[in-house]
Amino acid sequence: MRQIIPFKRIALTDLKVKVPKNARQKVLTEAWEKKNIAAKWENTAWAKKLGAKKKRASLTDSERFQLMVARKQKAKLVNEKLEMIKAGTLVPKPKPTKEVAAAEPEPAADEPAAAAGGDY
Repeated sequence: MRQIIPFKRIALTDLKVKVPKNARQKVLTEAWEKKNIAAKWENTAWAKKLGAKKKRASLTDSERFQLMVARKQKAKLVNEKLEMIKAGTLVPKPKPTKEVAAAEPEPAADEPAAAAGGDY
């Protein structure tokens, strides 16, 4: 639907579609689909942020509680490691180079991957 929109409400993006002046809906739709604008939009950081915001808004009380507990656990692990580094009992590992990373053996299947502080 075409309508007048104030400049204050417009936010420009880098996504463009060339259409002639006074183009009909069919021409606009074809140009939109030809440039694959919807897929390009979904891959932008802005769209991902809006999606995350929408998902957070739709969480139930139980899911919000689980998220809070997971965030607390993660913060506790991070703070413990930080305190160990500050005290000097834990020296941070240097970032491995590509050659070193390829030479390291993969962890065995019986070792839990989450023990290293997996995703929450």
